[in-house]
Amino acid sequence: MGVFGYPLYPPKNGIRIFHSDFPIYSDKIRSFVKSFNADLRNSNRKYVEARKRISWSAGDYCLGKKEARFALALNPAHVFLKAQKKDYAWEIEVSVKVKIEYVRNARIVLLPVPKLAVEEGIFWVLQKTGWLYPYVAEWRFTLHGNDRRIN
Repeated sequence: MGVFGYPLYPPKNGIRIFHSDFPIYSDKIRSFVKSFNADLRNSNRKYVEARKRISWSAGDYCLGKKEARFALALNPAHVFLKAQKKDYAWEIEVSVKVKIEYVRNARIVLLPVPKLAVEEGIFWVLQKTGWLYPYVAEWRFTLHGNDRRIN
């Protein structure tokens, strides 16, 4: 029961932390991290930070689209990067934060033909009645400047 009910209980401090590199497999997020990593090669500083808001369009939600699972899980994402120069390579701490909250009138089309859409208003009602709780999901992971995924 606890496993299935986990999403229903409010998280401590309103934040759920996932120690996972799931976001780096999104082309949009990886592109930002890759660009940041390229800029590090020309930096004389020992510590560099960057941040960016990344979002997906409604068309990205359709099942079968390459970015669909990232659009569903991360839209919009606030990506924070902190890099520190080490002897062997740059170490990049990545944090991706997403506010998980349902709006009153939202519809997501998962399949255009035959049309399959999800009305998020149903979840908004559950949120308003206290069955679901808004929270911030944060993915945290560390990369090194020589990681093949960002080169």
